[in-house]
Amino acid sequence: MIKIISYIRRNPKLSHQEFRDYWTNVHVPLVRSKLPSLRLYRGSFPVRAPGRELGDADAVVELGFDDLETMDREMSAPLFMEAGRQASSAHLLDLDYVKSIVVEEIDVS
Repeated sequence: MIKIISYIRRNPKLSHQEFRDYWTNVHVPLVRSKLPSLRLYRGSFPVRAPGRELGDADAVVELGFDDLETMDREMSAPLFMEAGRQASSAHLLDLDYVKSIVVEEIDVS
């Protein structure tokens, strides 16, 4: 599987709970509807752990596709790039901070 993994910060206008609720209940269903070949959509949210720093991201998000060509095609398609999805991202995220990497997942479990 090919994944894009993004380190994201919330829009500073949102509390941490508002950010998580909006991502879960509004943004995820919207993004899923715009990426028909999406195989995986996962969010990970930092928690406080003894002896560990919290980090500087509010979440790590993974989007998984069968291959690089599918990912590129769908993420640049008019369906995904439409104004409603972009407005949702702008409401949710600090767009100046998003950091992403494209990886090939190798499952060794």
